[in-house]
Amino acid sequence: MPKDLEFHYVVSYREGIGWDVSPDTESALFTDGTIYDWDKNEWVVSWTDSEDEQEALLDTLDLSHYRMLKSAINLMNEGAVSNA
Repeated sequence: MPKDLEFHYVVSYREGIGWDVSPDTESALFTDGTIYDWDKNEWVVSWTDSEDEQEALLDTLDLSHYRMLKSAINLMNEGAVSNA
């Protein structure tokens, strides 16, 4: 697995809702994908059902990073509500 990968997500704040994170593949903001490979100097589009083993693995890593970030933001929002 290349060490020079970046995972990109969009984090937003809305009044009454708080902080939220979405993988940018779910919007039109970064249509080339959420993963940038610095070794190849290109965006990597990956999906779980891909026949290419590396694309499927990258999608698994992307979702894992997303879940970790989503969990951290949920904890941050809970702390903000309890401190209010």
